[in-house]
Amino acid sequence: MIVKVIAALGILLGSIPIPASAPAGEASPERLKAHYGQVMFYYPPYEAVVLFGTMGDDPAARVQPWKWNGRGWEPVEMETPPFRAWTAMAYDTRRQRLVVFGGKDKTQKGYPDFWEWDGDEWSTPAVKTPPGRSHHAMAYDESRGRVVLFGGHDLKLILGDTWEWDGTEWRQAASPGPPSRCLHTMIYDSSRKKILLVGGSGDSDNEIIYSDAWEWDGAAWSELKPRNPLKRSFHAMVYDGSARCPLVCGGFASSHDPVADSWRWRDGEWKKVEPGLPLPLEGLLMAFDPERKQTILFGGFGGAKDKYPPNEKTWVWDGKMWTGY
Repeated sequence: MIVKVIAALGILLGSIPIPASAPAGEASPERLKAHYGQVMFYYPPYEAVVLFGTMGDDPAARVQPWKWNGRGWEPVEMETPPFRAWTAMAYDTRRQRLVVFGGKDKTQKGYPDFWEWDGDEWSTPAVKTPPGRSHHAMAYDESRGRVVLFGGHDLKLILGDTWEWDGTEWRQAASPGPPSRCLHTMIYDSSRKKILLVGGSGDSDNEIIYSDAWEWDGAAWSELKPRNPLKRSFHAMVYDGSARCPLVCGGFASSHDPVADSWRWRDGEWKKVEPGLPLPLEGLLMAFDPERKQTILFGGFGGAKDKYPPNEKTWVWDGKMWTGY
């Protein structure tokens, strides 16, 4: 159950060191602590992958953002709002705004927290928002200039609504969409110029795990029907700019029994990538770094069998192999 996972994750400890040592007589460098409820994405103004993380406090303590320098994480000096756990973020490249929505507390209650960051200041736009939720997905539609939001959950209510943010207002899509779900992923597929949604869970106990994939063109959702459906939830997905296709890694096909495989979505089919992940993970975060032409993986944890141990390494995929830091 999602509730059980969060209770277990509350004991996560450990840290990932920035791979550099302090000179004699100086303090050791800050360390990126293992945590959950994190969000990671490529942030163009920094020309780097940026990570925000929370520990699931209610609300979360102000979090320290980090950016990836190619070999380690550097702290970013920034005042952040008190994000809740399992919020979602997307970067609006036209408006040059980071858009943040949602999150939940320890009771699994979802909130409609809404923030934007212009590179200098955080603001809370005074607009009507979608209902509160967490474990939803958001992606920025580059071709249409809209942030797209789908699904999530509020307590045990699983949501299946589609919303778009254009910088002025949130609009709910009238057309029907995929079945209600949480723990799914969405990205902008640059090759097809559409939003791609993959997998997810249809209930809070993960008894329903989807093996479908959908596209959003701004007017309607269309289900994609590959010959080899990929059953997956609580996974990670990026658009791999080097391979020019979406890449899915980890997650689970059976509740909290994580896997270590990787798949590319190409020509309407799932094609397995070898080698897969270095270890089985669920709840992992990935982002593609176009400057270094690499996919960065951080966080995630093992499954219920191992009492949810955290992943304490950062892994980098160059298209051929994974390197740990």
